[in-house]
Amino acid sequence: HSQSFRNQSNAQAALLTERASASALSQYNLYVLPVYLPQKGLYYRLSAGPFPNRLSATDACTLVLRGKYCNAFSL
Repeated sequence: HSQSFRNQSNAQAALLTERASASALSQYNLYVLPVYLPQKGLYYRLSAGPFPNRLSATDACTLVLRGKYCNAFSL
């Protein structure tokens, strides 16, 4: 995932912004994934994919986001 939000509407707004822009993430399928973190609560993550494997996702993080936060994970 590349961004996390406490509010679902903020996550959806970020998703729409990324889709509309010519950003590096816009070349992938983008979606908002709700995730519950113990002791923190519910967050909404802006995610991209799917990728065939974790290595491909990690490579995309390195090549596409270039220094911005990115966490490759499996569903």
